[in-house]
Formats: sequence, C-alpha cells, structure tokens
Amino acid sequence: MVFKVELVITYKPGVLNPEEGVIERALRNQGYDFGKLRKGRYVSYETDVATEEDARRQAKEISDKFLANFNLETHHIASITKVDSN
Repeated sequence: MVFKVELVITYKPGVLNPEEGVIERALRNQGYDFGKLRKGRYVSYETDVATEEDARRQAKEISDKFLANFNLETHHIASITKVDSN
C-alpha cells in the first residue's frame, strides 16, 4: 500500500530561533494577536509499505537519522494517509 507521510520539524523549546522572533514581531506590528508562534520545516513523501504501522516506523527512523538534529530539534508525524490507487 502507498501512504503519504507528513512530518513537522521544529526547534526544541528553549532553543532560540531568530526567524520566529522576526515573524512574531512583524505580525504583532500589523495588529495580529496570537499565542506563541512556532516556525519549522515540513516534509512530505510517499512510501510503498505493507501497513500504516510500517509507514509510521519508517517515518520515525528517517526523522531520527536524517531530518532532525536531536540536540536542537524535535519532530512529529503530522499525518499518515493511504493514497488512493486510482
């Protein structure tokens, strides 16, 4: 089965991300009111594996080994959806 995997990678709480501060100030200066802003990276890919659990296991392994710097960043799986075969 083919699954679409979507991952989000962000800095860990307490790690300074200057881009977040710049975006936050710019939005507040324009009158937008919101809580803490987080900026990160989004990664999406399709994988052909037997089960959704296999896709989840693969996504965690890829994130841990290649996408996220475990000293500075955290990651989570935003979604795993079965791709329609049509």
